Amino acid sequence: MRAVLFLGLAAVLSACGLGVHTETRSLGEAALSFTWQQWPLRLGEPVEVYVTLRARRAPVSGCELRLREYPRRLRVEDDTGFVAVPETRPAGVYALGLEPFDEAGEWLFELEVDCAPLIPRQRLSFRAEVAS
Repeated sequence: MRAVLFLGLAAVLSACGLGVHTETRSLGEAALSFTWQQWPLRLGEPVEVYVTLRARRAPVSGCELRLREYPRRLRVEDDTGFVAVPETRPAGVYALGLEPFDEAGEWLFELEVDCAPLIPRQRLSFRAEVAS
């Protein structure tokens, strides 16, 4: 009986995280968290992307962020296709709604961050699978 209760509790607690996936990267003194809301990603469904910047547990505000996403099978070598990710919530939270995915498979998300002098301009890559 205890095992059944434990498994039930574990299932409920694991469900709390459904619908969101976050990856965090260290950027020197700062930390960047990249979150997809509507996880797992699915063909034909839109998704919200949130980027949170923190340094010493305080929000990092006033940065310039740009994002582009495309199927990994495509080779994108220039700087086209980037869209600004505006700061939207309490300081340090940047958000952007993406159009529904038109192709299943692995997608590449390239995020360009510029918040000098704390975070020098750099480009980060994130990969995610879009299911059909």
